[in-house]
Amino acid sequence: MSKRIYNRFAIYPMERVMKHIISPNSKQKFRSKYKDTNMNWKILRDIEFDGIPVHMDSARYNLFKKKGTKCIKCGIEGKYFALEKFNFTNRYHFNLYGIDKKGKEIMITKDHKKPKSKGGKNNIKNYQTMCIICNEEKGNKYG
Repeated sequence: MSKRIYNRFAIYPMERVMKHIISPNSKQKFRSKYKDTNMNWKILRDIEFDGIPVHMDSARYNLFKKKGTKCIKCGIEGKYFALEKFNFTNRYHFNLYGIDKKGKEIMITKDHKKPKSKGGKNNIKNYQTMCIICNEEKGNKYG
């Protein structure tokens, strides 16, 4: 079994994270303690969770918000978000996890229906929700 490559800060309920997801193309301005020099509100993409800024306009987060948190192949469903960072960086992000029948934590991921290696685009129409196990089994096949 491989070592976890993430350092976990905390676990958050689905609702707390989902309500802060920002569309990548959003021009929405958010009130924040940060203002530019002209005293205008900046367009911010980071939301603080317990003092940690998290970039909230990822395509992966938007997939979960728009198409759901259930693996389209095996049906495992995301239950909570974990605020984590890679061992080699200081930037935190959210990963979505479900629990399998044996009680094991399984990461839920974003998959390309038409793989990028076969010309698939990076857009919501070409994304689907899959658990890491089903995603790895699928590889670069269509589906």
